Amino acid sequence: MFSIIPKNDLSQKLRLTRFFIAAGTYLVCIGITYISYYVGILRLNLSLMLVWCGAILLINMVFYIIFRSGLNLVFKEKSLTMPQILVATLVAMVMMFFLEQARGVALLFYIVPLSFGVFRLRLNQFFILSLFAFLCYIISTYLHFLIYPENFNTQIEMLLGFVFAIVLIWFSFLGSYFNQIRHLTELQAIYDDLTSVFNRRQLFKLFEREKALADRRGSKFVVCIFDIDHFKKVNDTFGHLTGDTVLRELAQLVERNLRNEDYIARYGGEEFALILSYPEIENAIMTAERIRSVVESSIFHHKNKSIQVTISTGLTLYTPTETIETTLARVDKALYRAKSKGRNLVEFEPSPSGK
Repeated sequence: MFSIIPKNDLSQKLRLTRFFIAAGTYLVCIGITYISYYVGILRLNLSLMLVWCGAILLINMVFYIIFRSGLNLVFKEKSLTMPQILVATLVAMVMMFFLEQARGVALLFYIVPLSFGVFRLRLNQFFILSLFAFLCYIISTYLHFLIYPENFNTQIEMLLGFVFAIVLIWFSFLGSYFNQIRHLTELQAIYDDLTSVFNRRQLFKLFEREKALADRRGSKFVVCIFDIDHFKKVNDTFGHLTGDTVLRELAQLVERNLRNEDYIARYGGEEFALILSYPEIENAIMTAERIRSVVESSIFHHKNKSIQVTISTGLTLYTPTETIETTLARVDKALYRAKSKGRNLVEFEPSPSGK
């Protein structure tokens, strides 16, 4: 059954929600157009005003179809933030030209579209949009001067232009600053503060994504968890700061020895998890064994201290449609076996299919 906003795609749902907020701004624009016509300050007769309002509604309908059909997903910036702001800027320019004594009111509608770029656009993108908005203002002002010179006040227009330019520059820096804050906040939400690899929360998001792909396409991946052997002894002997250095350097060492399509995350304490996109378990076991060997042969330094550690590793192949908990239970079983056999080992637990 058709729904206005998709219920099974949270990202598209969020994009459409933002779109409807923007559409509300267009409705305000239509309302101001009607009020301007009613009080006699709009340079449009009734027929042209209805055409103008219809054009605004059509613009929104086109964007809605693009989002609802999923056509936006073919673009790198799936929210289509810049195209929407550019179109809204053109609407504001035309609206400003249609207004007479209240032309300055339309300037507010240049700023409103830019506000939708906050948290999403970089400084250079804000400058491009601001330059486009200012050029639109110049064109609208020049047309006003050519067609209605008797109503043109040079001093007021110069003041409006100067203030508008300052506001656009200020807003560009402010929007870019908010975007940087958002970016830093997002990084903090997915990365572990100490080791700079993914945190546990992001691990499970990646797990869910890989699970969905495997369930739908039949692709395979391996889940691996390794634990630093006798890590409590490292903390007790050398101190927690040294232990933190070992955790941090070990995580970076393992990450450097993974492919781009594989992931590492801090699972908790001295435990780390890997998601390895290998279709054959033998290749994943070879990778885990190579990482175990690299860690064993590495020396970690903190001030004048040199520490060597080993890791115990358990891994298993995900079986389509099973729960995450079921997969992790097999990994834990393999990890426990590696520890019970003397540590510094890689152990594999077969899935129900025997692989």
